[in-house]
Amino acid sequence: MAYNLASPNGIAEPIALDDLRSWFAKELKQIPNPAEKRVLETVANDLDSFIQWAAEALLLWPECDRTPPPGRKQKYFSYPPHIREMAKTQCVVLDGRPNGPAIASFRLAGGKRPPRFGSSNSWSIHHLYSGKFPYPGYQETTHAAKSCLHFTQSAGLIAVHPIADAMVDEFPFFAWLLRGGAFLRFGYDPDGVFSSSRDDCGFIAGRVCRVIKAAPLEAAPDPGFAVTTEPVESETGKFAALKRDLQVGLDDLAAGRVSNAGEVFARLKRGLHR
Repeated sequence: MAYNLASPNGIAEPIALDDLRSWFAKELKQIPNPAEKRVLETVANDLDSFIQWAAEALLLWPECDRTPPPGRKQKYFSYPPHIREMAKTQCVVLDGRPNGPAIASFRLAGGKRPPRFGSSNSWSIHHLYSGKFPYPGYQETTHAAKSCLHFTQSAGLIAVHPIADAMVDEFPFFAWLLRGGAFLRFGYDPDGVFSSSRDDCGFIAGRVCRVIKAAPLEAAPDPGFAVTTEPVESETGKFAALKRDLQVGLDDLAAGRVSNAGEVFARLKRGLHR
């Protein structure tokens, strides 16, 4: 899948976590169109009507990303048993399409997807860190879909109204408003913009992320007996053994060790049926 991540614009000033509303108002000065400004102000001032967050930070599938295999345009998924069991328990329907694992993580972390007005679909699930809009002074930003530690990380996912969904992809300061919100809510900082240190999953010290790991495979129980195999005797081997038995029988008759010829031939008959 090709991603168009280039942008001619970015945020004008470093984000102010202690006063996001004032910071956002300053960023709006970049927009010359008054109508666009009013839409952005309206959505930013009433985010709860346009954005839904997960209830907890959950890394659902640490081995999973959305990078397609060589020669394929998309990547589709078959879920491991422990995730299927989680979804069944919480009545979450799993989707094998490219963004399905991210949707599953958001839902299993307690996130809600309101229905859309003009579609039978629910609100989209959007990665806040999409590889677009690096922070000032940074050459790049996290591309969650390409990283196993971030693709199914619910702290970096939102359910988003179609209007706000377009805004996240169009306006750098709106994207960073929500990234700042993820940090304040979960301590999630995959780019290291808001903190001096973080763990491998992008969280600052003292903040909790639940990581789902597959249960280890159990060893097969001891059956209590040993299984052995006997070599299969070839036809040549059987014939050689029969000749030996025949010679032994004749030698016994000649030496007087047996007097009943029927006994000898009975022994040879058993040899034929081995």
